[in-house]
Amino acid sequence: METSPLQRLILYHRGGKTLFRDSVFSFLQNCVRNQNITLCRILHCLVIFHELYSISSLGDHLIRFFGLYGHLLEANLAFSKVVQESTYTWEAIISAHVSQGQNKRALFLYDSMQMPPSKCVYLAVLRACITKESTYNGRLIHARIIRAELDSDLAIASSLIYMYAQCGELEDACKVFDEWAGSDVVMWNCMITAYTARGHVLSCLKLYEQMGQKGIEPDQVTYVSILKACAQLQLLREGWLLHNEIIRKGFDSNEIVGNILVDMYAKCKKRNESDRMFRLSCQNIVSWNTKISGCIQYGKYDSALDLFKKMRQQGLQPDKITFLSVIKACANLDIKEGHLIHSEANKQGIGNDLAVNNALIHMYAKKGNLEVAREIFDSLPCHDMVSWGAMVDGYVESGQHESAFMLVANMFSQGFKPEKVILLSLAKACSDIKALGGGQIVHHQIIEIELGIDNVVASTLMDMYAKCKCLGEAWSIFEKLSNRDVVAWSVMISGHVQVGDDLVAFDLFQRMQQEGVNPDKVTYLCLLKASGNLQSIVQGKQVHHLMMRNQLDLDIVVTCSLVDMYIKCGDLGSARQVFEKIPVHNEVSWSIIISGYLEHGQYLPALELFQKMIKEGFTPDKVMTLSILKAIGSIAAIGPGMVVHDQIIRMMVDTDVMVCNTLIDMYAKCGRIKEAHKVFEFLPNRDNISWNVIIAANALNENHGQVIQAFTDMKQEGLKPTESTFTSVLSSCCQAGKMDDVRQHFEQMIKDHAISPTVEHLNCIIDALGRAARFDDARHFIETMSTLPDITTWLSLLTACGTYKNVEFGRFCFNAAVQLDPNVAATYVLMSNLYANVNMWEDAHKIQLLQQQTCTEVSSNLSTTDYGSPAEFCCIDSDTMYKEVSKSKETDYMSLFN
Repeated sequence: METSPLQRLILYHRGGKTLFRDSVFSFLQNCVRNQNITLCRILHCLVIFHELYSISSLGDHLIRFFGLYGHLLEANLAFSKVVQESTYTWEAIISAHVSQGQNKRALFLYDSMQMPPSKCVYLAVLRACITKESTYNGRLIHARIIRAELDSDLAIASSLIYMYAQCGELEDACKVFDEWAGSDVVMWNCMITAYTARGHVLSCLKLYEQMGQKGIEPDQVTYVSILKACAQLQLLREGWLLHNEIIRKGFDSNEIVGNILVDMYAKCKKRNESDRMFRLSCQNIVSWNTKISGCIQYGKYDSALDLFKKMRQQGLQPDKITFLSVIKACANLDIKEGHLIHSEANKQGIGNDLAVNNALIHMYAKKGNLEVAREIFDSLPCHDMVSWGAMVDGYVESGQHESAFMLVANMFSQGFKPEKVILLSLAKACSDIKALGGGQIVHHQIIEIELGIDNVVASTLMDMYAKCKCLGEAWSIFEKLSNRDVVAWSVMISGHVQVGDDLVAFDLFQRMQQEGVNPDKVTYLCLLKASGNLQSIVQGKQVHHLMMRNQLDLDIVVTCSLVDMYIKCGDLGSARQVFEKIPVHNEVSWSIIISGYLEHGQYLPALELFQKMIKEGFTPDKVMTLSILKAIGSIAAIGPGMVVHDQIIRMMVDTDVMVCNTLIDMYAKCGRIKEAHKVFEFLPNRDNISWNVIIAANALNENHGQVIQAFTDMKQEGLKPTESTFTSVLSSCCQAGKMDDVRQHFEQMIKDHAISPTVEHLNCIIDALGRAARFDDARHFIETMSTLPDITTWLSLLTACGTYKNVEFGRFCFNAAVQLDPNVAATYVLMSNLYANVNMWEDAHKIQLLQQQTCTEVSSNLSTTDYGSPAEFCCIDSDTMYKEVSKSKETDYMSLFN
């Protein structure tokens, strides 16, 4: 039986045989051919054991192999064992680090070379310069290339253009292109690709025209780049003309070009043409991937999944690219689909691929299934920055900020340093929990790794500082930005709105417009919120007008914000108009409009909308249910109340204490005390509020016996009565004319429960004294009260004066009430009725005239009585009163009942 390479290798070692150069390279070729990392590791160990690093280029091959599969630890170990490095050795180790995104390490290795770099080394290290921050290193390498007279080399020149394009330095890229003397299509393709990559589509098309003018024939790469450029800006006409040229030049049968045409038409929203090109293509895995990717780009996730299923039905095996696309689609669909795709990837043998696992981590994290995401993460033999970033972002987006920070700490412990994406996620986490200290550490880390403050980084940091109410730091970053985009402006506007500086937000908006930056959706949402905060209908309507003029897409989020703004400005009519124009309502839109009507006391329209919402199949949340029940109670609308109760039962929240307490209150205010008791009896766990509500319900419906019974039962269940409890009990005793009970419970409240009387309690005593015609005692009681009387005090006494026809004391109470608040209509009605009851018609008429006058006019016409001036009485210094009363407050209270 033939032995495997691994077995032969072990037999070599056990047999004490010496490994020769040819044997080593034979085994190494087998490792590469079969991608056998285990065999390569064993071979590496034997090479070290047999001290074979003197074999020329062996170390180079080992470094390349380990680097190719992301095993930098072994690659660096192999590099350290090389006896004499060559330029190939340096190129191998630099390339290994570049391929794994370790660009700073690659540049460090380049600087460590003790020999002149070769062309291959330059090509490798130029690929490490791909960020704005590495531009300086790129220019130094470029200068060294010029000194080495390699700048005229096609591969070097192309790499320089690529490097400058990646660093965002297109002028330097153009300079390299212009200085190059050749006319090779490769250089033109390189420059066109550079323009396309940086989004300079028009420059790309112009260069393509120049290419034709100079007689340089485009190739497959040219057409692919130009088609991508047309797709970026959805330039359908240019794409169509290019398609015709492709047909004339015979490139329409090229698979890659055909696939890009499918993509171009899809991005130009010409689905029929895209489908036609797809049918005309050979429909290989690349064309299917292109079609699936196009669907995902435009949010057609269901269509992408359908295409995947059709592809499988036609017998095509999905590859890594396919799975990356459909996993992305599943991140936006039902998680069940994601599980199926995950299982399919495992069956196809792609489940161990790092990129696929990273996509799966992102998918599960986005769907909130962080346990599965973490399981996949922990099962990976090695992580890259994408793995760490996906997991950290998942924790942050799910609100598990502590787990995110712990994971980053773990990342540091393993020798990884977070890059831009992870640091931005951490900054967002600090924003969410308003952790200024943590945010400052992240900011310091960004500076330390020389990440650079571009617009994305700046906006994230500004948002963090703004949410931590540290606008000074946000301004410091903002002012340093040389090219402020709409995101940066919106963050600053939002920050000021969050802290209530709404006028500053509008000033910023004016500055933004002056600098020629057009507002986006986020900007308008911030301005609408600022208008609502200021209750400025003028500014709110101006913002609305700007939105319409700029043809902003009025989606559900924007329209809900508009409705909310109009409500806060008190313009319910405009709010309703905007609401009615929403094509499809959701829970948020219903909640905003209904809550708005309730806040403004418009209960009937609120109920009408609530019933309409129920008919449309929406289920109200707990907050809305409580609000609508309170509204129903306010207008005693028992019909809608019972409908809501039925909805509560369907929602299965009929045992929720807060909901039931509000239901009891609603039924009581509707005069349905039996239903209130049924809800109360059904409650499994009653709290203090439950008892207070049922006691108040019985008091409201004048069921004095039930009030006392519930009060007794409450105490027997071990619950302590509160201020509200005694307010209801005292009120009930007062209504029932139980003066002795009033005294007993009032005394019990003070002595047994150490509850200081509030003005509500004291008003109950005054009401009881008034009902008993004890007006002198009532006056004395008011003088000893620990708080100043309110309008209820005087109205209750004025009512009693009307009952007992006590005109003299009634005048005093009337004067005091008007002095306190001249705009209460009930005061004038009660006094007018009192005069009418004793046939003092002329005085009754005068009171009616007084009601129509201003507060000043009313006060100047007030008369005094034997009881003294109400102005003098009502303006008694409260501190003086408290000092007098505090000497013997309880005795004064109790003596009135004797």
